[in-house]
Amino acid sequence: MFFLIVGLLEGTLILILAVVVWMSSRLLGRNWGRKVTKASLFSFVGIYPVAAFLIVPFVVAQMLSSAGTRPQDLRLNIDPGHFGCTFEEVTFTGQDGIKVSGWWMEGEPERTAFIIAHGLFRDRKEVTERGCRLQKRGFSVLVYDLRGHGRSEEATTTMGYRERFDVLGAARFAHQRHSSGLVIMGVSMGAAATLMAVPEMDPVPAAIIADSSFASLRDTVREHSALFLGVPRFPFNYVFVWNLARLGNFSADELDLPLIFSRAGNWPPTLLVYGGQDDRMSSQTVQTLLGALPTEHKRLIVFDEAGHGDAWESDPDRYLSTIEGFLDEHKVTSETDPN
Repeated sequence: MFFLIVGLLEGTLILILAVVVWMSSRLLGRNWGRKVTKASLFSFVGIYPVAAFLIVPFVVAQMLSSAGTRPQDLRLNIDPGHFGCTFEEVTFTGQDGIKVSGWWMEGEPERTAFIIAHGLFRDRKEVTERGCRLQKRGFSVLVYDLRGHGRSEEATTTMGYRERFDVLGAARFAHQRHSSGLVIMGVSMGAAATLMAVPEMDPVPAAIIADSSFASLRDTVREHSALFLGVPRFPFNYVFVWNLARLGNFSADELDLPLIFSRAGNWPPTLLVYGGQDDRMSSQTVQTLLGALPTEHKRLIVFDEAGHGDAWESDPDRYLSTIEGFLDEHKVTSETDPN
């Protein structure tokens, strides 16, 4: 639909120009208007495919790689105090040195700590309320802005590849502040970054909660281009993926979770959360990710009425009880490694 609209606008402008030129030539008694009209039509036929399938993917990839928190989230004036929680503004560095900002909510020393990452175009405020609810249950919680978002240092957005360094930095910070076990959690891009970080974490976290993660860069581009742009898979997706990876200085194979899982060693219990109305993540994507997880300690929970990343909003009480039930099921405590 996007490219149909663009094409119609582009074609209309060219044809209007051609008609104006043709009418002007007739009024002046000259015969070159017909040639200009034909040339304009041929120009449209030649220019449109190039613009639609080569230039536009480059532009969209450039825009996404420099994306940050959406304006409506930046304008939100909330913090953990709005939900009755005590907190501390903190700053730490990702594993590659990028400065990351967050809120640390201290809980009971013997309870597991959570670190929670938000999704693309959002910031820590997306996950603050659920973090506060966890703190009220006794858990220590760190919510933070991924690179290029919120108050963290500007950096290229890589859909989870380099954002994993922020997850690793958050884990290191949490271990410095809290001696008990650690649960890492993320939503959408934050979930992908969380899963990407696990093979590099030492010690291995007690558990993982991945809410609405995609399976790979290629997979999510295919799903989103079909949903929002309605474009043919070839060549748009290939050009877009190549350029986004080029801008982030990585390869698409390095952002392929099933491939990463196949090379992983010790893997902690993992809870996958999805919305039943999520049109961005197909059931095939969900099942692929679930099947590829290299552990028998895994579970999929679907919130039937929720869209992408909206499971929390659809039923906060069920969301929290599901997490606590999963942790209890796998005996995730402050002192033991579940594996």
